[in-house]
Amino acid sequence: MMDRLFRPFRRDESGTAVVELVLVLPIMLWAYLALFTYWDAYRVLNTTQKASYTIADMISRFDTLDPADFPGMQDVLEYMIGDREGAKMRITAVVWSDRDKRFNVQWSCSPGNAKSVWNTALLNADTGVKGRIPSLDDGEWSVIVETWVDFVPAMDLSSLPVSTPLEPRTFHQFIATRPRPGKTNLTNRCE
Repeated sequence: MMDRLFRPFRRDESGTAVVELVLVLPIMLWAYLALFTYWDAYRVLNTTQKASYTIADMISRFDTLDPADFPGMQDVLEYMIGDREGAKMRITAVVWSDRDKRFNVQWSCSPGNAKSVWNTALLNADTGVKGRIPSLDDGEWSVIVETWVDFVPAMDLSSLPVSTPLEPRTFHQFIATRPRPGKTNLTNRCE
């Protein structure tokens, strides 16, 4: 009996395209929005890395830095990452002391006082940072450029039925670079 009731529906294929569209369209829209959002996140991360390395390379070529140089570097950072609000930077020069068996902070600056500056005690107490600085010979310098860039996804995908772990976050870059040959005394006045 049931077989006779459903037999006309088994052979009738009209309307299947509409049903397939209704089933597949939400998945396709979610995939498109998710790809756009993730692509934007990787773009921001990539440009943040490039800007951080550019600033570190600029500093490695200097003999001396003036306090007026740091706002200019902040401008370079904001220009390279697309003038995002909330871009912060801290630049620190450290020198290794074999006698003290520690890094000594020579100077630390943050344009606009956006971040707290390092001192020798703070730097050596924070093992997470100390471990990221490359090994140096006695008296050798390294300049650390840290940047923070806030990222808010273009679209909130959390309301969709499939979970997406991309939430607003801050991308932090930590770049340690040595001064160029012949540039062994990078001095500065952070004022």
